[in-house]
Amino acid sequence: MVAPFLRKTGLRFFARRSGAAERSALVHGRAVYEFNCYFCHGYRGDARTLAAQTLDPPPLNFRRAENLTPERVENAVRFGRPGTAMAPFAARLSDEDIRAVALYVASGLAGDAAYHTVANGWPDHERRNGAAFPFVLGEILLDAPEEDLTPAEIAGRDLFRSTCVNCHTGRTREDGADMFRRTDGEGPR
Repeated sequence: MVAPFLRKTGLRFFARRSGAAERSALVHGRAVYEFNCYFCHGYRGDARTLAAQTLDPPPLNFRRAENLTPERVENAVRFGRPGTAMAPFAARLSDEDIRAVALYVASGLAGDAAYHTVANGWPDHERRNGAAFPFVLGEILLDAPEEDLTPAEIAGRDLFRSTCVNCHTGRTREDGADMFRRTDGEGPR
């Protein structure tokens, strides 16, 4: 979902049509986001992470946020948000980093961030871990009966449970099934 701010300002259009300096700021902002913000807010900005499930109140879902202006984001990044897990980043990030990540977030995460990049230590992530993607995205439920899954889907589910579950939550049926049960009897790593 594109934040209402973007509909009003056309910032996403601006980002695509802007000059090199603005595009550079968005690229810089994306890199800052991918390294510092992903863990709580998710690489799509939807706050669907394991960390988000443990925080009260949960991190802001940028996809549903209203009035998400660069100034508002910059203020939250710089000073934190009292009463939440959002800590101030002013001592950790430069002014340029803060302005860039604020523009990137307010732009609707122009093109979605991707934490699993070579720069973040994830070479060849899609090829090596693609079998788990349907579970990460919730397209296949983690507690789907094994007889309903193909061998490739079973391998993807096991990969999710052994690796991806450290950051991603996945989805299960609402009947309370144990999403962390593994066929080898071990819990999540």
